[in-house]
Amino acid sequence: MTRGEAGLCLSSMNLNAAEAENLGIIDKIAPTNQLEETVCKTAQRFNEIRPTALAGIKRMINYQYRDLKDYMEYENDEFLKIIDKIQIIS
Repeated sequence: MTRGEAGLCLSSMNLNAAEAENLGIIDKIAPTNQLEETVCKTAQRFNEIRPTALAGIKRMINYQYRDLKDYMEYENDEFLKIIDKIQIIS
């Protein structure tokens, strides 16, 4: 978490949807009458991605790296795991 993000959390500041979207807190704003359709389309996009790929991406996003070298090694290991799983399936 960056200092700016931490400051926002600690400030108890209220944001409207557009401000939250601009800050990257939310991905998309949908009108109430299009909410269910928007959610279903988003879920369908995620459903089309292989679970092993999503799991690898999630691990990389959540990785708390100490420096770039450690992160690059971690990323390489995660990609190799994904490739190994794809080869086993093929």
